[in-house]
Amino acid sequence: MPSSERLQDRPNAVKIGPIGITILVGIVFFAGRQFTGTGIAPSIDQWVGRQLDSNQWGLFLYHMLAWWVLAEVLFFGAVAFGVLRCTPRQVFLLPGRSSWSFQKTIGIVLLVAVCEVAIILTTNWANLSFAFHPGDMAGNLFSNAYEELLFRGFIFGMLIRFSGSPWYAILVTSLLFTLVHGQYDGWILLGFFLLAIPFAWITWKTQWIFWAWILHMLVDWAVDPLLPPDRIADLLSRG
Repeated sequence: MPSSERLQDRPNAVKIGPIGITILVGIVFFAGRQFTGTGIAPSIDQWVGRQLDSNQWGLFLYHMLAWWVLAEVLFFGAVAFGVLRCTPRQVFLLPGRSSWSFQKTIGIVLLVAVCEVAIILTTNWANLSFAFHPGDMAGNLFSNAYEELLFRGFIFGMLIRFSGSPWYAILVTSLLFTLVHGQYDGWILLGFFLLAIPFAWITWKTQWIFWAWILHMLVDWAVDPLLPPDRIADLLSRG
């Protein structure tokens, strides 16, 4: 559906072009990233840290209480709903109906997940030792949902709605997703960018963010058991 038609599905919708929405998304994105350095952030961190123990339950809570991601979701929510006056459907479901069948969607998601896991296991991560962390895997149900709301929800929805170009929205969203995983470097960081593209692509094709979340979970659940044994200590070091 052309962008001009999408802008008409809400009469009082704010009109902003691809350059304007990119600048706005960039400003909100980097403002949200800076929130963790404000005066209130240490207090939140300390409170979260007091809830965590160095065990699987603590690891689960670490993901569920991922306030640094939730803060960014709130920033974008305020802009999308308050400033740009988008509807929830325009942000999370995208305008229009998908012609993809349920069976086709499942098949594509599983195929992409297998390919992504294969790519990950042939990078530098391939030498990681086995350490099953159910707290990490269960917690990802929440933290991955937060990330999907942020990237394939607000950011992708705003970009595709106001730029009118799905592939432009896919590439920008994938770039921003890569930037938040800056703790990695080299080929692994490049891999994050390449692997983020199917997350946004499946959202665009199916017109539903749910499938990006499923794909995200399938990849993480396949990779998390290969994380190093000291994974819990590393993640809980914030506390």
